[in-house]
Amino acid sequence: MGVDVFGWRGRSYGTAVCASPAGDERIQAEAREGAWYALVQLPESAREVLVSVVEIVTAPADTGPGDVKFAAAHSVWQAVGREPDQHPWIGDDGNPVFP
Repeated sequence: MGVDVFGWRGRSYGTAVCASPAGDERIQAEAREGAWYALVQLPESAREVLVSVVEIVTAPADTGPGDVKFAAAHSVWQAVGREPDQHPWIGDDGNPVFP
């Protein structure tokens, strides 16, 4: 996990807004889970990479449970240029589903 994954908030809104908003630990945990999920879905030969989450961008009105995990997984796949056999998808309720 990068040291300043929410640094964009200070650059966008000022440092007063960035004083450890509630939920940041949960969001960071989702990013870790998503990166891990992405790697274990790949063939063994494609898992020899080091993943570092350097930025997590959320929106209060649009980021729900599972969204950061979903985005992190797709980011890892894009970065390594590999795709899993089965991608997670967005369910009928609008929440990510991880097979």
